Amino acid sequence: MLTIGQKIPDFSIEACCLTNVKTVNQSDFNGKWLVVVFYPADFTFVCPTELEEFSVKYDEFTSLGAEILSISQDSISDHKKWQKSALEIAKIKYPMGADPSGSVYRSFGIYAEDRSSSVRATFIFDPSGILMEMNIHDNRVGRNVSEILRKLTALKYVSEHPDELCPENWNPGKQTINVKTGLKNISRIPTGIVGLDKLLAGGLEEKNVYLVAGESGSGKTVLSLQFIYAGLTRGDNAIYVAVHESPREIIDDAASFGWDIRDYLKNKNLTILDLSPYVSKVNEGETLSVGQMMADLAKQVRQNNAKLIVLDSIDFIARHVTKSDRDIGEYIREIILAIGHDLGCTTILTSHILPGDRNLSLSGVEEHMVTGVIILGVDKSGTHRLMKIKKMRQTHVGLLQYSYHIDPKKGIVITGEDS
Repeated sequence: MLTIGQKIPDFSIEACCLTNVKTVNQSDFNGKWLVVVFYPADFTFVCPTELEEFSVKYDEFTSLGAEILSISQDSISDHKKWQKSALEIAKIKYPMGADPSGSVYRSFGIYAEDRSSSVRATFIFDPSGILMEMNIHDNRVGRNVSEILRKLTALKYVSEHPDELCPENWNPGKQTINVKTGLKNISRIPTGIVGLDKLLAGGLEEKNVYLVAGESGSGKTVLSLQFIYAGLTRGDNAIYVAVHESPREIIDDAASFGWDIRDYLKNKNLTILDLSPYVSKVNEGETLSVGQMMADLAKQVRQNNAKLIVLDSIDFIARHVTKSDRDIGEYIREIILAIGHDLGCTTILTSHILPGDRNLSLSGVEEHMVTGVIILGVDKSGTHRLMKIKKMRQTHVGLLQYSYHIDPKKGIVITGEDS
């Protein structure tokens, strides 16, 4: 039987691929990850459930640079008959190998001589053809295709990051372990901003709060939407809390850059919380506590399983839900503490800077309580946009100013990082 670290055996078999029949060799997969799926037989009960799920997730496998090859001891004729009788089998895009002689089964060491059949088995080979994962179990139990995809993702990650290890149930974005120190590496959430993630060693530290401050027109909302949209495309649910713009305006703002968020809203991957009703209550004389607002936000986080939050803007919220300037600082302090300690989300707060004002926010407390501060502005000539990363805990980044521009298709781009 094959063992981890061994080379894939040489083989050549006929395979059905949609309506075509072709010869498949192990060398056809050189340079790609390969998932070999051995199954007992066509026209059975468990096998089609597995093959159909591999088909559903086929694009996810190929996006990782992997191919799938299923193999059974049925003949090509059997495969074709099965395709004609089962629509879902006919839709399978990956090759379905035919090994009626059992030669490939034997070369993999999984042929059961006493039963003249194979066991249910899965093998994952790296692009060099080296066996990295194998799983063999009783034919009465089907595989978990999502778990195979997770393992492939983890194997690919550690092959590309030799100084890191993946702990139990690791998924992209989760913490890894340093192979030399045994300490957990910091999990980071990409911002989606071209050039910025490189500066931030991969993105923002997960489950922390960040302040993005800038004058009107500097791109605070663009950055926020870019962050949210990048997360949505990765599968991270999000909440956008808005005060000075309506949900319709937020949707239109995103669409102006080609970021269509309507399906994410429809599928409840994204929620836009309109705080204008809270403002109206305060204007009518009703008292609104941080606890009330955070309880409502926490409820949304739980319902949507949200990982990302944007509050646009923190000072606008504070100004409209407090009656005294003296209360604003304390109110904002309570909001940041509640978000950081209770919600477990990676959060961006935006803050408006008045032209020529040295303060980064209305109250002056935000920058001292958050994990990182990004300042957006323009140079003295008023002709170039400049970004300054004033503070970023656990990230080595210089106190430099980086030129950026707002691309009509990409959003914010650090100049020189367009490609």
